[in-house]
Amino acid sequence: MQSRPDSLKAESDLVMVETLFPNWLQDRLMGEESFAEAYAKVPASERARLKACLAALFDWYGLRASRRDVRERSWGSGFQSLELEEPLEWCLIRVYPGDRSPPRLLAAVLPPVLARVEAVMVVAEAPDVAWSHGQLLALELAGIEQVFALTPEEGRRLDSDLASMPSRGAAIELGPERTASGRTESVPEPQAMMTRLPSPTVGIWSEGGDWDLEALAFAMPEGDFQIWSPEGAQAGSTGVPRTGSWEDFLASGFDTVFVPTPSLRDALGRAERVFGYGQEGSWIWPELSLGHFSRLRIALADSGTRV
Repeated sequence: MQSRPDSLKAESDLVMVETLFPNWLQDRLMGEESFAEAYAKVPASERARLKACLAALFDWYGLRASRRDVRERSWGSGFQSLELEEPLEWCLIRVYPGDRSPPRLLAAVLPPVLARVEAVMVVAEAPDVAWSHGQLLALELAGIEQVFALTPEEGRRLDSDLASMPSRGAAIELGPERTASGRTESVPEPQAMMTRLPSPTVGIWSEGGDWDLEALAFAMPEGDFQIWSPEGAQAGSTGVPRTGSWEDFLASGFDTVFVPTPSLRDALGRAERVFGYGQEGSWIWPELSLGHFSRLRIALADSGTRV
């Protein structure tokens, strides 16, 4: 049984920047001192929340057993198959301004790490780039060392360089729709499989419960979530207070809701992510799986032929 880690150390190291990614990126690499400062500046309670989020994600995904899986099977309809599954060579995760959530970033970077992608690179792109301490701590816990701050022009240069690479990877875009660079497309196929993870719409049902507002504020520092109840929001809440019924709340079209645990089943059919009490600092992207970061090749033959 795999043990739950407090942090992960990615197999890739700085040499991967030289071998898989353009060499000019080394000048934009975040230094170790930035991660050390982040660890020191983030309070122990928030570090504990991120470690709990990491442990839950590790439980959910697990660690890919090997880098090369070969499966042979015979089928009742008279054919046999040979399957070869390997992780992609690289993954680029681009974080746009407006999304500063440490748990959301951790939930985006951890699946390719657990899928044993050889090189995972995270880029913040904006005219004035600044990583939050919480985001840097999330990347540190996930074992991500290839973290860069780029201007929009450098982002376009990176797209061009990756598009000319012979290896195949995955590209993830995290955050609001891009406005800083004015670009509408990132690394094109077939070099990268693109996944867009837009900023979520979040609603919290507060009636009959006491949510951990500090954890919610850490997980969603932008404060762009709504807190609903028939009487109004909890005192001291940082989100947008809304008054309405339970049905009005569910009908509001949130893709993510926080509801009392007994109401999880009712809410699950109405939102992509549903969190109960104690999960205020958690996040998961249903769009991502370990298979998303793998390449599967299949050979078919008639039964009775030696493969």
